Amino acid sequence: MRYAGITWLELPVPYPHNGAGQLRDKHALGFKVLVTAYGNAEMVFSKTFISDYTAWVAALAAAGADAIEVWREPNIDRQWAGNIDPAAYTRLLCAAYEAIKAANPETYVISAAPAPTGWFKGCSVTGCDDLPWLEGLYAAGAGQCMDYIGAHYISGATSPSARTGHPGAVEDDYHSWYFLPQTEVYYQAFHGTRQLFYTALGYASQEGVPAFASPFAWAKDITDAQQAAWLAEAVQLSLDTGMVRAIMIWNVDFKRYGYDPQDGYAIVRPDGSCPACVTLYEVLSQP
Repeated sequence: MRYAGITWLELPVPYPHNGAGQLRDKHALGFKVLVTAYGNAEMVFSKTFISDYTAWVAALAAAGADAIEVWREPNIDRQWAGNIDPAAYTRLLCAAYEAIKAANPETYVISAAPAPTGWFKGCSVTGCDDLPWLEGLYAAGAGQCMDYIGAHYISGATSPSARTGHPGAVEDDYHSWYFLPQTEVYYQAFHGTRQLFYTALGYASQEGVPAFASPFAWAKDITDAQQAAWLAEAVQLSLDTGMVRAIMIWNVDFKRYGYDPQDGYAIVRPDGSCPACVTLYEVLSQP
């Protein structure tokens, strides 16, 4: 990771766990740490939800978190029970921002990356597509309560600069299939006032791992060489456009988890090689 130029680690911490020990361990290795601070979806029904959550993230900031992502994918019911509403999430985000900055002014606050989807065809209490979600956050004043816009991108099967040609885009070329179009849409949703912080970005290579399940069939032809080239290109585009502050690569060395091809996304391949480490080094070692 050091050779590749990676300087941050992502640490998922579920409520109400204390991540202080893990933060110390990762800082001792010389990395900055992004904490994704989340709870179970039913937490939102609690009358003390916001106060409980904000006190907890304040403690994480005081323990030395370099950045905190406030929740995750709150635009879908798997992560946010009850009415899904950008304004409701903004109230949580703004309360968390105030608490985090009071505890540690140096901790970056990142809005929760929405699930990148166009499934809902708009925004309702049962679910919200990522673009109207972000537009709703902006309208509710979320830009004043974050340092960066959280984003996820793990469905790529084309070059990061591509705008068409994704094998999964059967009905339409929705922006979330493509890295640069998604980045542009998210950045423009906040009128260029905030950069993106990709808290998960990866390409799944089926080379050398068991066949992917049908939900990931769009990735079946991606090779290790493409994974390495596309990750490096995504980083280079981020540097060139200035729209992205940081990218957390999903992932380094995970194993298969049920039907989820986490081993396919791993940049350390089954034979122990890391082609992406070489391509990332070539980009990140530039003056």
